[in-house]
Amino acid sequence: MVEALLAIVVVAGLGLAAINAVGRVASTQRQTADSALGQWLAHDLMAEIMSHPFEGSDAEADLGPSSAERSQANRSGWDDVDDYNGLKESPPRDARGTSIVSAGTGWSRTTRVAYFTPPELGGLVPSERALKVIEISVLRHSRPVITLRRVRSESHDEAIMYPPSLSWATTTMTTTDSIDEQPR
Repeated sequence: MVEALLAIVVVAGLGLAAINAVGRVASTQRQTADSALGQWLAHDLMAEIMSHPFEGSDAEADLGPSSAERSQANRSGWDDVDDYNGLKESPPRDARGTSIVSAGTGWSRTTRVAYFTPPELGGLVPSERALKVIEISVLRHSRPVITLRRVRSESHDEAIMYPPSLSWATTTMTTTDSIDEQPR
């Protein structure tokens, strides 16, 4: 009788360990899938943004879409990188306004654009409006999945990879919407 009880306890313990292991594997697979989709959503929007010039034809002083661009049903008429400042999407959409991820999945994207002057470059930047940083944050169920940043130059109209060794927290940024978040 004692041996039978002991065998039941041992089998139950092994069963519990197996269930925990399967749960951890499933959780890891979900996190990996979320990470891959989050990265794709961030890089897809960044590619869309970077396909536009530093300044658009309207060259307004404020960052963000002009009143005419805001009145459009989608982003297909946006013509420069700062038009994306303040973009918030849930679910994420392409430039034509078509949902990329089904609405029930809890995915969202936010985009911020700001003028940027890294202190490490000192006097090398010709003006405080010569660089723009574009930041895209992708969230799932309000939890951060990825934050992607690129710096864009006025004089060299391509993406500049901002070295991760330079401190984001010490940079000077000016925008109509403050960017005070630390990197994730």
